[in-house]
Amino acid sequence: MTSSKICFLPISALILMLNRHRRGWANYFEFGYSRKVMRDFNRHTQHRLAVYPGRRSQRRYRPPKNVSLYRHFIDLGLVNL
Repeated sequence: MTSSKICFLPISALILMLNRHRRGWANYFEFGYSRKVMRDFNRHTQHRLAVYPGRRSQRRYRPPKNVSLYRHFIDLGLVNL
C-alpha cells in the first residue's frame, strides 16, 4: 500500500487505509507469542510511512517542529498494535 504506484494519496488518507488492514493482521496474529510480531510490524509500517512522502515530492518531508516522526504519525491517526 506504500508502493510507488500509490504515491498520489495524502498521508492521512493512506493511514486510514493502513489502519484497517493492520487491524486485520493484528486479529490474525493475536494468538501465541505476538509481542515480537506486532513490534516488528509497527516498526516496518513506520519505516514505510517515513519513506512514502519522499516519493511524492522532491522536497524532504519534515514533521512539525519539536515533534518526532513517530509521534507525528500517531497524531495523524496511525494505530500502533
